[in-house]
Amino acid sequence: MQVPRARFEPPALSTRWERDVVIVRVPSFSRATAEGLRHAIDEANRRSMTRMILDLRGTIGGDPAEIVPAASLLLGKGLVARVTARKVTLPALESSGERLWKGRTVVLTDDATGGPAEVLAAALHDRGEAVTVGETTVGMAIVQRPVPTQSGGTLVMTVGRYVSPSGSVLAGKGLVPDDRVLVFLGDTGTKDPILERGLEVARGARPGRRAA
Repeated sequence: MQVPRARFEPPALSTRWERDVVIVRVPSFSRATAEGLRHAIDEANRRSMTRMILDLRGTIGGDPAEIVPAASLLLGKGLVARVTARKVTLPALESSGERLWKGRTVVLTDDATGGPAEVLAAALHDRGEAVTVGETTVGMAIVQRPVPTQSGGTLVMTVGRYVSPSGSVLAGKGLVPDDRVLVFLGDTGTKDPILERGLEVARGARPGRRAA
């Protein structure tokens, strides 16, 4: 059996419009993410919309550097995350572009939100006053580097941890949402309780922990 080679293309960002709220789904972070987000923001601004849901549920892959252009669009210039590390000095993530979105932002997370997505969610929460809704994230906001071994192989080692602008260490703990939605297996059916609650919060409901 032969398996043909193919270049992996990460899932693309998607946008949908829910009356007065723009919902942006980011399945992974790539070079195309910021451009897709820019188009969504431009269209939302054209429609005079002031509410956005950034859906980061299940978003665990991608290059941490790719969240910086996205953070620039949502936050403008400033700190996205610091890095704490032993024996090595690692640069912080800093956004530098113009802030295009100035409306209300709600970030959806779940127990499969990890890595770069956690870093962006924490930065939006700390700097952009975004409200987080859903479940506690994975806690995989770490920096890893390949290290060659004597046998000729490569070992991937964790060399640092990302720290949010407010000083929260995400690795091993995750990001606890402002509005925790407890979703039990088999209880949701065709409904999406996290998104439903996110829409309520985006439209002005006060965040508070609740069960689906």
